[in-house]
Amino acid sequence: ETFLMPGERVARPARAAGTMRLRREAEHAPGGVPAQEDVPVEHLGPRVALVRTTHLPVARGAVLVVEEKGGDFRTRAEVSSVAIGADGQPRVSLRFLDEPVPDRLLPRDDTAPKS
Repeated sequence: ETFLMPGERVARPARAAGTMRLRREAEHAPGGVPAQEDVPVEHLGPRVALVRTTHLPVARGAVLVVEEKGGDFRTRAEVSSVAIGADGQPRVSLRFLDEPVPDRLLPRDDTAPKS
């Protein structure tokens, strides 16, 4: 049970940013075989993202195409790290190379005081 003082707010984790499509073009794929996966986004910033993958083969330094599902945002991204989460699933940190994420896709800060 949590008790709050008047004016205090419960900090909520940032909303998941939805799903994006990661594509590995043939020229950047092992054996020249292109691959793609729709991945849940766990964190999204203007130039970075953390996504959970299940089958897309990636390694640090790989260049991927990131696309908004059902939208027009598209950019190249470099894999800056790969780690295994507590659930055993790989997490991939991406650094966007060409375009920043449009503001409309960035999570809102629901903890900011309302004016």
